[in-house]
Amino acid sequence: MAAKLLRFPLMAAPLTGLLGYAAARADVAISIGHRIIGDQHYIQTEQVAYHEQDGYATEFYVAAHAGAATLGFRRTLPTGERHPHLAQFAGWGAPLHDFVDVEPLAGAFSHTVDAARFSEHSCVMWVDLWRFARVFDALGQPLGPSFIITEELVNYPVEGRVIMDADRLVFTMTDRLQEDNSRGVFVVVTDWSGNALSGVIPIATNAGDPANFGGMSAFLDEGEIVVAWSEGDPFEGQTARVMMRRIHPDLSLSDPLELVPPPSGLVSLKAVTVTGEEQSRQELLVIFIDHPAQTRFAQRFSLSGTPLGEPQPLFTSEHGLTHVAASSAGRLIVLDEEDNQVLGRLYDADAVLQGDPFVVPLIPTAYSAFLQPMRPAAFDDDTLWIVWHEWDNSWIRMHLSSLRPFTPGDMNRDGLVNNFDIDAFVFALSNLPGYAAAYNIPEDAAAIIGDINEDGVLNNFDIDPFVMLLAGR
Repeated sequence: MAAKLLRFPLMAAPLTGLLGYAAARADVAISIGHRIIGDQHYIQTEQVAYHEQDGYATEFYVAAHAGAATLGFRRTLPTGERHPHLAQFAGWGAPLHDFVDVEPLAGAFSHTVDAARFSEHSCVMWVDLWRFARVFDALGQPLGPSFIITEELVNYPVEGRVIMDADRLVFTMTDRLQEDNSRGVFVVVTDWSGNALSGVIPIATNAGDPANFGGMSAFLDEGEIVVAWSEGDPFEGQTARVMMRRIHPDLSLSDPLELVPPPSGLVSLKAVTVTGEEQSRQELLVIFIDHPAQTRFAQRFSLSGTPLGEPQPLFTSEHGLTHVAASSAGRLIVLDEEDNQVLGRLYDADAVLQGDPFVVPLIPTAYSAFLQPMRPAAFDDDTLWIVWHEWDNSWIRMHLSSLRPFTPGDMNRDGLVNNFDIDAFVFALSNLPGYAAAYNIPEDAAAIIGDINEDGVLNNFDIDPFVMLLAGR
């Protein structure tokens, strides 16, 4: 079934205060609508996350965890200086605080490199002569001062990734060593305060060809870290392939292993959890590109690098503005631009396309909608977050969209539709504001879940369809 936008009143009241989000920006209105992709229903929220008439922001990175999202970006201040900034958003898109200048003392032309999120905390990584990072709580308050990740690297090119868990930050960087100028992919592990838990770990380095770049990391069970990267630049006539190594808990390294043979390059790395009959296990989900054809593929691997099945083709694009993000369960979003629009393609855990490609904006824009070549999408379990832009040659307006799956009639929000939903349905029908407050959900979203006959309203005409829905289960 093609994607549909519902009939529902799309402009909701600002959520500030409704769900108790402290220090949220009071001027943000959130649009809420109903979208169907394939056979899955989604509640989509959308808001203008950044807009300044005389300023602009670039270098956006989105991360998500535990039902909330983090944006790290570079903002141009009224003085003309460019500083790394942070914004954080709750599960239904409400901002948790106003923009935070991550480092007010940053150089005028610092570059934001990446952002990460774990639980209610965020980390922003940037380059300003050195590579820096800083960790913040849910309300945008820093846990401590910014810190230099390492002084052993040249800090060029401006490329890197950061991931975080309950007590570690892992920085994966393409760089050169100060000592001998050898180049390649390096990893540094610190705690949240920047105290070193490792030295500079050389993942793949050499003084000449082939180039090693584009490193990405993921946490594995038992304290291990997996690192994947691209070896060989096809535009320089080098043989290109995707490689991997594991960092053991004692910081020793496994031998380098070829994951994807030539000619290929790494697009995305994710450690996914597969639930078996007796126990769950981790696998590696690798998204790679076939350079001549420019096709993106998804393929599963064991933690030792053994292929699990054949590569699954996702999408072919002749330009570099195609982005892929994966959930911890292996679902995928591919974002691309066509005809001045942002298009999304959703895939299930078997890399099967769900429904038709869909235009991401909830409401048609008056200007061009586009992506930036950074990381504009993140999956938090099943909730998808997308950052896109609206542009009219004089300003850039940043939008934040989320897609949250739901099952019509699941009124008690336990993931099932059964007799236990009856009391919650009656509650919503008789007192929608009370129901919304009790279940920590916007009223418009609650009305969408209970709108069983899909006429755009939750009212008595939904009673018979709700009863029939229960009877059919």
